[in-house]
Amino acid sequence: MSQGGSIGTHGGDVRPIVGVSRCLGFSACRWDGTIVASAEVTALTPYVTWRPACPEVEMGLGVPRAPIRIVADGGARRLVQPSTGRDLTATMDGVVERLIAGLTAADGLILKSRSPSCGLRDARIYASATAEEPLHRAVPGMFAAGIRQRLPYLAVEDEIGLTQPARRDHFLTRLFTEARFRATRSAATRDALVRFQTDNKLLLMAYDKRRLTLMGKVVATLDARPMADSLDAYAEHLRAALARPARASAHVNALLHALGYFRHVVPAAEREAFLAEVERYRRGHAPLHLCLAMLRSWVARYGQPYLARQTYLCPYPEDLVQVR
Repeated sequence: MSQGGSIGTHGGDVRPIVGVSRCLGFSACRWDGTIVASAEVTALTPYVTWRPACPEVEMGLGVPRAPIRIVADGGARRLVQPSTGRDLTATMDGVVERLIAGLTAADGLILKSRSPSCGLRDARIYASATAEEPLHRAVPGMFAAGIRQRLPYLAVEDEIGLTQPARRDHFLTRLFTEARFRATRSAATRDALVRFQTDNKLLLMAYDKRRLTLMGKVVATLDARPMADSLDAYAEHLRAALARPARASAHVNALLHALGYFRHVVPAAEREAFLAEVERYRRGHAPLHLCLAMLRSWVARYGQPYLARQTYLCPYPEDLVQVR
């Protein structure tokens, strides 16, 4: 039997930089002067470096302040303050431009839901500044829309999404992977990029096998162009690969690929139990983390250096895994 091994810390070996709506536990800056408690944001605090901001305060509206709303204007949208009649659309555009500089250096962003500025997908839009009922209740806020237009591959979620296991897992996977790549990019060496590609092979296999192949070609041709150009090309593929949640079928493929490393050491009964758990996951009857936990236990028992370094087995700190 091989010597036992252990899974690398992966998510714990980096500290993501995360922009966040200031009202989510950092300051009483909502329009009514309140603060919003978010257990999910609090749970992340030991693992990330926060960059709080409030777009509405950045506009100079103060705390407390008269409410603002999104108003339909033909095919466009405007941000107005009904009580004063002020049109704040251009002011918000300026805030987006000012805050985007800090977000280009961030690994992700967490926004306040249902906000006319920060709502990711559930802000309200009205026919006029005085309309009593909204036309729709599922549009992005003006700040959120501006950031997504300018930084389309930034990992963005709201505090409600962080309570939903699938959305939370996707966001945290993107967040910590981006932070690891930021460290790789800072090193700017061939060895660092080769190591990143190797350590994330199963993760990328699960998310986008085609992009994994393209990223492999970038790594294989590092000597053909400047390192900065290679890192830019690699980053584009990486962010595109992780932009959408992985399909269950792709996860199954990655899990079975990992199983192959243990075919000669793990007893048949345990392999069959693993395959049964994978099938339960495929059918939507079990969470992915149970399959990953079985793989991690085999790494600890039998030793498998290659798998021990695979971020797929632990893409972010295990304490942040949440199943409901």
